[in-house]
Amino acid sequence: MAGRATRGREAYVATVSEAELVSLSEVEWLVGTGRWEALCSAEAETARGRRHQTMLLKVIAGNWQIVYHHAG
Repeated sequence: MAGRATRGREAYVATVSEAELVSLSEVEWLVGTGRWEALCSAEAETARGRRHQTMLLKVIAGNWQIVYHHAG
């Protein structure tokens, strides 16, 4: 999973499930409300160890959705 990027709900759910995510820590959010975009950066504790996660979220059809996810 390390260094892999995903696009789309199904790909993201599969990646999170595969990683066996246990918890997130050191979470930072950067939100650009003028563009309705947000960037989340966090350390994820998984069954395979600690990994850095970056997620780009955007408001689509009135809902916040993950449009890009990188696990490194």
